[in-house]
Amino acid sequence: MRRLATALFLILSPLLLLGQDTITIAFIGDVMQHQRQLQIARIKGKDTLLPDSYDYSTYFKYTKGILSGAEYAVANMEFVCGLPPYTGYPSFSAPSSLAKEAKDAGIDLFLCANNHILDKGSRGLEKSIETYDELGVPYTGAFRDRAEQDTLYPYIENINGIKCAFINFTYGTNMGAERGVVSRMDSISVTKAIARAKSAEADFIIALPHWGTEYSITESPQQRKWEDLLYRAGVDMIIGGHPHVIQPIKATYNNDGSIRNITAYSLGNYISNMSAKNTQIGFIFVVTITKDEAGCRILSGEPVWLWCARGGRFEKNYTTFPIQEFIDKPELFTNKYEYQNMVDTYNRLRETIQYGN
Repeated sequence: MRRLATALFLILSPLLLLGQDTITIAFIGDVMQHQRQLQIARIKGKDTLLPDSYDYSTYFKYTKGILSGAEYAVANMEFVCGLPPYTGYPSFSAPSSLAKEAKDAGIDLFLCANNHILDKGSRGLEKSIETYDELGVPYTGAFRDRAEQDTLYPYIENINGIKCAFINFTYGTNMGAERGVVSRMDSISVTKAIARAKSAEADFIIALPHWGTEYSITESPQQRKWEDLLYRAGVDMIIGGHPHVIQPIKATYNNDGSIRNITAYSLGNYISNMSAKNTQIGFIFVVTITKDEAGCRILSGEPVWLWCARGGRFEKNYTTFPIQEFIDKPELFTNKYEYQNMVDTYNRLRETIQYGN
């Protein structure tokens, strides 16, 4: 088999036009909520304990078309949701209005297996689940108890006739909890989840690990080891998060040129207050999947390069937008350094985020 990977170009199968039932799924990386984001999102004069006191209308303003245009969209929600008082690093807790904004933008599934889901202990995990239930948005990776995990994990959704399984798990959590269950990066439990997806006759199995080395733009040996394990167990695609920077996207091809698997090691941050090197660039990864008499396969995968502009530097509030739409529009930036930082970071990472044979 041939190997080729890129985060720069469309990954395309020559069989693109042969599909019968075809869907697109859009994935975004880490949705975060630091203290400075809370401060700027707060509506002046309103109670800090109420979720409607925070305005997140700019967070998905420029990406909503991509997210809602896909048949399905998935986001890593890297915070406790709905439990006041709302706080930033190191113990993240965001108002439910942020999750509602994500839902309204087209996000269909919230990923909860990450190292911050237990930042407020059992109460925070339970409140997050309660909030997502109230919003009517499915979640996976965190559960009230073992019985709920056994029933709901992996999460399986029939998307326009294609039955997709989503298996979300994390290397660990920053805090513990007396109650609640978070899906862990344990080979036995993960392979069991894959087996359950197969037993449920899932057409397509997606692993969504929270893994890797923070701030490293290359995947680690452990990520490659887990990648091999996941594909041997029967996963079709891997979409990762946690490093807070983008990492390579790799496509593996069959001898006939069709795509066998795609691994996106890390989609980076979607939105955050981070400003360290490489942390303001992320990806929306849009994958096209088809199903016909021969089975289910990947037709294409396309990374959309994103820039997270901090509050006051593009708009008053924080926002994230496709770089290509604004790379030739420096006049729209209220902060010229922000524009130049975006251009420099984008040009540098385009040269380094790639993967050899």
